[in-house]
Amino acid sequence: MQLNEVSKQLGLSKRAIKFYEEKGLLQVEKSPNGYRNYTEENIRTLKEISLYRKLGISLAHIPSLLSGEHPERLRQIYEEKKRTLSLETEELKALECFLENRDLDTAYAAVDYETIGRAIQEMIPGFYGAYFMNHFLPYLQIRIETEEQQKAYETIIDFWDNTKIHIPLLFRISGFITLRLLPRPAMEQLVRQMDARLQSMLHPTEEEYQKLLEQTRKGAKLKSSLLARFHPAFIAQRRFMKNLQDCGYNDIFIPAMTRLSPKYREYHQALMAVNQRICKDLGLYYDSKFRMVMKSQK
Repeated sequence: MQLNEVSKQLGLSKRAIKFYEEKGLLQVEKSPNGYRNYTEENIRTLKEISLYRKLGISLAHIPSLLSGEHPERLRQIYEEKKRTLSLETEELKALECFLENRDLDTAYAAVDYETIGRAIQEMIPGFYGAYFMNHFLPYLQIRIETEEQQKAYETIIDFWDNTKIHIPLLFRISGFITLRLLPRPAMEQLVRQMDARLQSMLHPTEEEYQKLLEQTRKGAKLKSSLLARFHPAFIAQRRFMKNLQDCGYNDIFIPAMTRLSPKYREYHQALMAVNQRICKDLGLYYDSKFRMVMKSQK
């Protein structure tokens, strides 16, 4: 079975499947023409890996579980889930069945990720996914509840499976420092910050709006300066924005995000309203080369 078929059958992204291969969690033979040929054993292994990841088990612990060396770890996770995470009854029964008679298919079908954010982190793994999805995680601490959300989720996974965006070197370095080296607040804190940011967007005071207006004015002047037009960092930023636009980031990914997360939809709508107000007040727009232009000074 080829990669596309496996991805469709298991509901895993192609990127995630290849990532598991790169980490040595499964060995896949290649046919003479160079295509990966996934066996039934490979599919079973992928199901087991995905089950463990849904349960929050780190990649470092999965090899020992696949080899059957530490079955007590599953029992420990089962007890923790039962005691602290209040799993739905169907999930609990499926995990118990898996522990007793290794009914992988039932467990795989019943157990899901705790949040959409956790699922997306797994489907778009590594630095690439963290770079593009980190901003959205506070809006994704929910589970899929509607058909519209499920379709939006599938659109997002398909978009990243079939899109390769070049991240400029300077952005990769700053992203690595932010995501890998600097301390990260707990998700609960990030969610609170998201709520506060949303409220400030929905109901800005006049003082807050004037402050934002002045910050935007200064930023626009800087980006329209001679230095910004020819400085490598600003050139890279404009090219990056154009790359995002050309690949469908703004026309496919962002609309799917607004359908997936009610909180993000509310934030995005508030952000667009504030942006439109600021652009109108300052006479701002982006030209065809993604350079910020101010038609009038106030």
